Amino acid sequence: MSDHSKGTKDESGNLKIDDPERHRLTGGVTFSMGKKSLQADIRFNYEQYFYNEGVTPAISEQNKIVLEFVAHF
Repeated sequence: MSDHSKGTKDESGNLKIDDPERHRLTGGVTFSMGKKSLQADIRFNYEQYFYNEGVTPAISEQNKIVLEFVAHF
């Protein structure tokens, strides 16, 4: 993911970087259950983020464990 801005400018008139560039590596497992008309997945993932040196990411953009339930109908 590359640098992003919400459109706010700094003192020099340049766009301020609100969301710094990062790379992510994700690994995990998915358990599937159900029939054709209703299928459910339980996903358990680990996400490792890599930032340039000196970047302090928001807590929501740091390494994390993710557990999600997905229903297909």
